[in-house]
Amino acid sequence: MALWSLAALTTLWVGLVMAAPVLPPRLAAFLYAVSSLVCHQLPERSFYWGDAQFAVCARCVGIYGGAATGSVIAAAAGAGRLIPLVPWVRTLLIAGAAPTGATVVAEWIGMWAPSHAARLAAGIPLGWSGMATLCVACAMTTLHYEGWPHRSPDRPPASPPT
Repeated sequence: MALWSLAALTTLWVGLVMAAPVLPPRLAAFLYAVSSLVCHQLPERSFYWGDAQFAVCARCVGIYGGAATGSVIAAAAGAGRLIPLVPWVRTLLIAGAAPTGATVVAEWIGMWAPSHAARLAAGIPLGWSGMATLCVACAMTTLHYEGWPHRSPDRPPASPPT
């Protein structure tokens, strides 16, 4: 249930961000303001709906789109199929961030100016892997402490280092 709720909320957010240019002004203004907290919203790096700019840049559209598709796939797979991914979440995040990192570095050093499509495509794996990690965390219903030594009831807790 939690995974489907997360998928619904993520998909709704992506839809709202992409539809912001055609939404009622107050709702659109709210979406642009919230989106500005995480996105630079540079006009030359953003998609447009007619003459109106999306609420986020092309890379963020890719990240959000990847997150939405990742959450739907995770919800469809079910929590039981996500648990085996626990040891791999760090690797998933690094692999997912690599395309975005590569395009950002290439831009910074002046080697390449990626197109909107390249920014969007590079953002998808980052959004997917980030959401996969969050879904794996949601699938973990309990924390497992079997590997930790039990403290003896007659021994007081250790004092913090000074």
